[in-house]
Amino acid sequence: MYILLKYDSRFFVGTAIFMLILSAAFLASGSSAAANETAIITYYFLVIGVLGLLIEYFRKEKTTNGCIKTKARARFRCVPLEHFTVHSTRSITRVRALNGVSIVTTTWNERENIEKLILSIRKVLQGLVHEIIVVDDNSPDGTVQIAHRLADVAVTKIREGQSKGLLCGMQLAKRPIVITIDADLENNPDHIPELIQKIGEFDIVVACRTKLPRISETIASKTLGKIIGVADVFSNFRAYRKETISEFNLRGGETFGAEFLVAAKRKRLRIGEIKYDPPPRRKNPRIGGTIKANLRIIWALIKTLTLYML
Repeated sequence: MYILLKYDSRFFVGTAIFMLILSAAFLASGSSAAANETAIITYYFLVIGVLGLLIEYFRKEKTTNGCIKTKARARFRCVPLEHFTVHSTRSITRVRALNGVSIVTTTWNERENIEKLILSIRKVLQGLVHEIIVVDDNSPDGTVQIAHRLADVAVTKIREGQSKGLLCGMQLAKRPIVITIDADLENNPDHIPELIQKIGEFDIVVACRTKLPRISETIASKTLGKIIGVADVFSNFRAYRKETISEFNLRGGETFGAEFLVAAKRKRLRIGEIKYDPPPRRKNPRIGGTIKANLRIIWALIKTLTLYML
């Protein structure tokens, strides 16, 4: 909890002020529901920010010659660079890849995209043992019928959101490397080989977008992203080692996949990233319009930060 507050207390206070202004604007425009939701978010950010400032005041860290000194404990922790050794992991990754890769995606009204996605994945992974798993949130547009025809596994469940859908698919996976990918074609399957290669060094690898489309995602990057060590916490274009899946027990409801990274961080799993340039966003994103999407992401951020601190 202290690490979170140390890095982000001023940011939280600044965000709270911004959200307060936004709430007043909603109220002035007659949108009382949006004003109430924004006010709740403002309260959380303000409390966390003020608490962080207080902790920083009483327990301030200083650095000396690359070492960290904490006033409260007056201890130094120095790790010479020569103690670190980088080992080649290409052979490990090759063995894992030879045993196959599971690709998991969740869908909600993706009838227009699911066939293109599956065919693109098959083309990229041609010659490599793989399976494609589609978890559908009971889409009314017939997405699952197309998935049944083209995917290796296609299941329908009650609508619970992306996070639980991904966990369901990952639990069904049989291969040692599990790749999760969005079904809206905003994650290019051409980057899957890079994720597979990188997983030899980490337990989880996140494909981070070089440009985040929403202010709420930028806020998440500057807060939760600093803690976890990735620039794009809401990107679900990721690679997981299959043995890490048992570590996940979702408690926060819909967090758009961020809770997986929080759980991994708390379990001290190794989390890495790659970067890629995202394509233009589609006109009608599944998460909703600009205001609704930002509010939902901010709420997911608050929940995941709370889970990290508990």
